[in-house]
Amino acid sequence: MLKILMKKSEKKACKVCGKLYPRDFLSHRGLCPDCAMRNMRQAILQLKRKRGPYYEKWLRNVMRARKRGGKNE
Repeated sequence: MLKILMKKSEKKACKVCGKLYPRDFLSHRGLCPDCAMRNMRQAILQLKRKRGPYYEKWLRNVMRARKRGGKNE
């Protein structure tokens, strides 16, 4: 029982900003809510502007799906 309580109160650092947060507050990839939202905003802006690493990754995946003969052709 004591180990379970210790794990819930365990703090981890965000991978981007390094701030300590309770383990439950971090995303699956280890980001705090602020950094996760910042990344999401950046991804949306890059997709709208059609440039940047998020857009390039998206475009590569779309092209790869078309080569394979995706459903939406």
